[in-house]
Amino acid sequence: MKQLLKLLRYAVLILGSGLFFPVSCTCFLIAGPHALSRLDERDVSKGDTVHSGFSIAVEPGEAGSSFRVLKLSELETLEKRPATFLLSKPEGQATTNYAAISYNVLEDTGKEQTVEVLLDANDGDWTIWSRYRASQDSVKPAWSKLLAVGHMFAAIPWALAAALLLLIIGRCLRRRLDATPKSPAA
Repeated sequence: MKQLLKLLRYAVLILGSGLFFPVSCTCFLIAGPHALSRLDERDVSKGDTVHSGFSIAVEPGEAGSSFRVLKLSELETLEKRPATFLLSKPEGQATTNYAAISYNVLEDTGKEQTVEVLLDANDGDWTIWSRYRASQDSVKPAWSKLLAVGHMFAAIPWALAAALLLLIIGRCLRRRLDATPKSPAA
């Protein structure tokens, strides 16, 4: 019991320390963009509109690639539509001058496929996940997620608030532990 109390005192001392503030703030800044990205996931079945960078994989590709990626908005203005939106391979990868691209066929019934496309910017500024149902002649968006550098800036106030809250809790606990009467040593 004494060791647990001693450990608790050390934990409270660290939590209430002003030196711990930058550490906790940095940890929240690392986790914050991922949390904001998760909160910004868009599910079409819930009435959401997919992100503007929503992309689909189509065959054939250009310049020796087995597939190419089109934005959903480009699909409507495309002069020559692909013969089919079904993909012949269960997965594929390609690299362009702006992003690393990959797709995975998550489900294939023969007449319909559920496909997930991942676009990861070469400069690390953004990553977009797009999931859709493809058939011979149509594409139905299902879900999208965006992780962007801007999420880090949006996380700054949350990180500062969370770090400040931990600091306040640590200092309150330290005062409370300091105020508790110590038992006489046996």
